[in-house]
Amino acid sequence: KEYRNVDGEEYRNVDGEEYRNVDGEEYRNVDGEEYRNVDGEEYRNVDGEEYRNVDGEEYRNVDGEEYRNVDGEEYRNVDGEEYRNVDGEEYRNVDGKEYRNVDGKEYKNVDGKEYRNVDGKEYRNVDGKQLIVTYGGLLTVNDGWYR
Repeated sequence: KEYRNVDGEEYRNVDGEEYRNVDGEEYRNVDGEEYRNVDGEEYRNVDGEEYRNVDGEEYRNVDGEEYRNVDGEEYRNVDGEEYRNVDGEEYRNVDGKEYRNVDGKEYKNVDGKEYRNVDGKEYRNVDGKQLIVTYGGLLTVNDGWYR
């Protein structure tokens, strides 16, 4: 059913019908229909549809779709897709994809992939890969654990 709010803007119910917020921007419900936020930016729901944040940057949901943070940097979800942090550095998730920290250093996950710490020193995970410790000098450990 159609509803209008105290500002005369259009509202509709939760069955995917259109409604509008107090700023007159378009909103739709959680079944993948478009809605817009109070800044007029586009938002969509958790089924992979696009939505945008209050800065107008693009966001997408947890099914591997692209989204962007409030700085406009690219982010992707936990299925190995690329995302970037607030400094624009590259990050990837726990399935062995590359990611980088806020200093731009390379990191990889615990499945034997290489990653580097915030000082740029090389680390590897607990499956016997090389670790180099940044304190007390460089220490190579071949049993998969750093000491």
